[in-house]
Amino acid sequence: MFLALLAILFLGASCGPRTVNVSKALTIQETDKNQVGSSWDKHFYSEALKANSLSNSVLNKFKGIGKVTNVAGYGTGFYLGKIKGKHIVATNNHVLANNIVFNKRMSYCFDDLELIKKKIKVPRLDAIRFPHIKYTHESSKIELTGKGFRCKSFIGTWEEIDLALFEIDVSPKLEKSLAPYALSFDFSEDLPKGEPLMTAGFGKYRNKSASVLKYEIGGNCKTYADNNRLLNYNLKSKNEKRVTWTMLIGCDASSGDSGSPIFSKDSEKIVGVLWGGTDQLLNDDSLLNDFFKNDDERLWEIVNFAVPASEIKKFLIEKLAKDEIPKESIEVIKGLVL
Repeated sequence: MFLALLAILFLGASCGPRTVNVSKALTIQETDKNQVGSSWDKHFYSEALKANSLSNSVLNKFKGIGKVTNVAGYGTGFYLGKIKGKHIVATNNHVLANNIVFNKRMSYCFDDLELIKKKIKVPRLDAIRFPHIKYTHESSKIELTGKGFRCKSFIGTWEEIDLALFEIDVSPKLEKSLAPYALSFDFSEDLPKGEPLMTAGFGKYRNKSASVLKYEIGGNCKTYADNNRLLNYNLKSKNEKRVTWTMLIGCDASSGDSGSPIFSKDSEKIVGVLWGGTDQLLNDDSLLNDFFKNDDERLWEIVNFAVPASEIKKFLIEKLAKDEIPKESIEVIKGLVL
C-alpha cells in the first residue's frame, strides 16, 4: 500500500514554516501545518451566533458539540441523545480511551488504580462541557450557559474506528435543556468525492486556551476521495503502528479538534468523526485542486482524516455479531446502529 507507513498526528504540536517532501517530484514550502489549502477557514461560533450569520438549524447543531476533558488535556465530543435510557456522548478513542498507563487513569470515566490502592479519593471532574447550551440553575433558577457533565459510565472504545462512547450523568431537570441538541449519525452510505462538509471543534490554533468553539463550512472542507481505507500508519508520538478506517477530508484542524463531528453540509447529519492528519498538509489551493481533479494518490499524504460513519456502523454490527460488545453496553450499541 502506498501509504503503509504514514506518520500521523493526532492533531497536535507546533506550526512553524518548514519544507515538506510530498514525493520525490514535488517539494512544498509549508506556512501552516493546521490548514488545508491557501487559507485558514475556521470561524468563531460565538460571532456567528451574535450576527445570526448561520441558519438556526446549523447553530443548533453546533450547540450539541462540547469540550471533552481528559487527564492529559482535552478534545472535542458531541451529544447523541438519550439511547436506551442513557445520555450518550461520542469522541475519539485516543481522546478518552480505556487505557491505563503506569496505573494512571486516562480519562475522568476511570479511577486511578494507584490512588485507590492508597485509599486516596480523587473527585471526578466534568468529562464534557457544552458552552453554548442554556440551562436553568437548579437552586438559584438563574439561566446560565455552559453546563458541564460528569462521566457516569463507559460504553466502549475501539481503535479501528477511533471511537469512544460514554454516558454522562444528567439530572431529570436538565434533560429538557439537552434534548433539542442531540445529534445523529447518517450511517446510510459512503460519501462521494466532493461532498461538501461542515465541522466544529475546540482546536487550539488561533483560539486562546481552546475555550471557544470554531467551525468551518464548505470550501476546502469536503471529501477528497470516493473510497474509504483501513489506513495503516505510524503514530508519531508513540512510535506505534496502527490501523483506522479513514475518509479523506479537507477541513482545517488543530490540536483539540480530535473527536469533532463531520457533518454533510446538505443533510446536516454526522457522516464522520475527525481523528487526525499528517504533518505535511498542503497549503496551496491550486495544487490541491489539481490533485483533487486527477484523483492523485498523494492526497492521502496532504489532507486530514475522519472515520466514516458508514464504517462505524459496519464495525459495531460485526462486533455485535461476534458477541464482542460488553454485556452492559449491548443495548446502547444496538440503539445507536440498528
